[in-house]
Amino acid sequence: MSFRFSRRVEGVRDWLASQTDASAVLITNLEHVKYITGFTGSNGIALISKEAAIFITDGRYLLQASVEVTGFDTKIVGQAVLLLEAARVLTVQGFKGGLAIESNTLSVDAWNTLVGGLPSSISLVPSSGIVEAIKAIKEPQEIDAIRRACALVDEACTHITEIVKIGMTEAELAWRIEVYLRERGAVRMGFDSIIGSGPNAAIIHGRAGSRGIGSSGEPEFLLCDFGCEIDGYNSDITRTFVVGGEPTERMLDIFNTVHKAQDAACNAIKPGVAGKDIDALARGILADAGYGNMPHNLGHGLGRLVHDAAGLLSPSSKLTLHENVVLTVEPGIYIEGYGAVRIEDDVLVTATGFERLTQYTRDLVVIGG
Repeated sequence: MSFRFSRRVEGVRDWLASQTDASAVLITNLEHVKYITGFTGSNGIALISKEAAIFITDGRYLLQASVEVTGFDTKIVGQAVLLLEAARVLTVQGFKGGLAIESNTLSVDAWNTLVGGLPSSISLVPSSGIVEAIKAIKEPQEIDAIRRACALVDEACTHITEIVKIGMTEAELAWRIEVYLRERGAVRMGFDSIIGSGPNAAIIHGRAGSRGIGSSGEPEFLLCDFGCEIDGYNSDITRTFVVGGEPTERMLDIFNTVHKAQDAACNAIKPGVAGKDIDALARGILADAGYGNMPHNLGHGLGRLVHDAAGLLSPSSKLTLHENVVLTVEPGIYIEGYGAVRIEDDVLVTATGFERLTQYTRDLVVIGG
């Protein structure tokens, strides 16, 4: 087993050592299976205890598992009986006690399958956050991949300023951003790009449509929120531009308020700070300026998934920041029928503070001809 995956398995075992009601973990969330074992197929589970690390998949992945998964005792079974094989292995080994399962993703049917296959001496222990806590702390090679994904979206922001013309549709701009990123090494987009012009910018998770950018005939906001994946890791950036003329005083006030909130939030980032406190700081700046309560969380974890730890920076967050966590900071102001500003950066928590990984200018840029 490589050092990377050995460290991750030991992380699971460290969690087990802190538990009194579970002495083995069944990992069924496929993304978590990939993270713990290195397996990139579509059907696999992992069973980890103090003594054993077992990977179970089906015959389609016999060769693939032999290459990708090392250091695990690999079991090959039928496509539909992976959970029953886990139950069989535990029974044969004479395991007794609690089996932790990923209760936030395990289906009721899967639960019933496990219960039906396990002896009464083994009980299921609903658990969550086991793998999430391990993968929140990024390893050097993970940070490197995120840096490269961030550098590419920075370049795409410059590309946007070069290609946007009055009348271009939001959908066309979204497509041209995707082509640009893919031609330069992105494996895929992190998510469907959010491109909103004029009043559409206020639709927080709106999708690019047929509206012509700048079609109001007056200065308007153009909000671009997109990301890409490189080597399995994602970036996520938002920049809000002005098209159709110089910004009005109202536009400047909205933009500068969001900029101020993001600056304050980023400057508060360091190990040991509570996520909810950073959210409250930015949220308070927006409210004090007269723009009400921000209608979304301030930020989320970022990594193999775009939302690697949803709600990391939120009013209800129970998480504190640690060195080598990567997260987004994305305050926004949204005015129905008018437009919106959101500024989002990907940020690495360092030993003493933070580092912005997305580095495209946060100044207000006027584009379009």
